[in-house]
Amino acid sequence: MFRRRKSIKREEIYITEIVEKLPENVKLHFKSQAMWRYENAELYRQKHYRYRHFQIFLSFLIVALGALQTGLEILPGKFFGIIVSIGGGVSAFLYSLTSFHQYRENWKRYRISLEEMESLARNYLSRNFPFNTGDDAKNEKKFMYELNAIITSELSKWERMCSSESENGPIGINPSTEKESEAE
Repeated sequence: MFRRRKSIKREEIYITEIVEKLPENVKLHFKSQAMWRYENAELYRQKHYRYRHFQIFLSFLIVALGALQTGLEILPGKFFGIIVSIGGGVSAFLYSLTSFHQYRENWKRYRISLEEMESLARNYLSRNFPFNTGDDAKNEKKFMYELNAIITSELSKWERMCSSESENGPIGINPSTEKESEAE
């Protein structure tokens, strides 16, 4: 659906550089989690901007057509109204689609968790707190624990978001309170 650049992106190089410095038993877990978050963040960023730019273009086109119509009388009024209505409908549909799928919010969530993971790896590699003990096995164990804590925290945020949507409905309407008010 989306074309990927042929060149390796800067973030992918950075993640690869971090992974190369990590111990062998941590490499695969960290790389798979970090690259998955990076790819999803990129996907949602592209979708967000693609829909947003198309929506702005449609809005500008509607205004431009309105200005042309009043100044030049190019199109008959009936066709102009249909064209503007279709453009407005598509623009409203795109806005509701981006609101429903929450591309920007998902992009930010993935990006934040990726940055937390990178920060943790930098602290581990530079032996900053809490990895400043002399025992490498303890530091490695602590790193894996902290990495899994970040992943678990992110998953619990997703679970809370999904459960609040199922309780309140996708647009914030709580079906149980509506049924109670109808019964009264």
